[in-house]
Order: sequence, then C-alpha cells, then structure tokens
Amino acid sequence: MTGRSVRGSDFGLFLSEVFDGWIRRDVGVMFIPFFDAVLESYLCVYSTVCVLRPAWGDELVLDHYGDIYSCDH
Repeated sequence: MTGRSVRGSDFGLFLSEVFDGWIRRDVGVMFIPFFDAVLESYLCVYSTVCVLRPAWGDELVLDHYGDIYSCDH
C-alpha cells in the first residue's frame, strides 16, 4: 500500500455503483465479464468464473511459463 493506493472500501463502493448502473440499464447490451459471472451465480447458473463456483478444480489454467492452477489466479 502506498499513499496513492485506493482503500478497499472506496473500491467496493465504486464497484457497487458501477454494478447498480449496469444492472438497471446495460444487462444484455454491455458485457462486463465479472459482472456477468456474478449475475450468473446470483441466478444459480453455473458460473463461467471458477472463483464463483461451489468447488474449484474442474478447469485447469496453464500459465505461459508452465505453472498449472486449478482455477484462474
């Protein structure tokens, strides 16, 4: 953290305000992958983002330097 860092609470407020505007006006028009994934999870649809799934491990991610992860990091 530095003096130029954004506080977590401020970043959360920013994301909440952007999400609220997107959910009211832009769903199906503008696609924000993480917001789409959060909405999928809220609607109990299998999320395309592994960190929002009930269990990790069914999708492997291979980095360009050869490391393998069970979920995108």
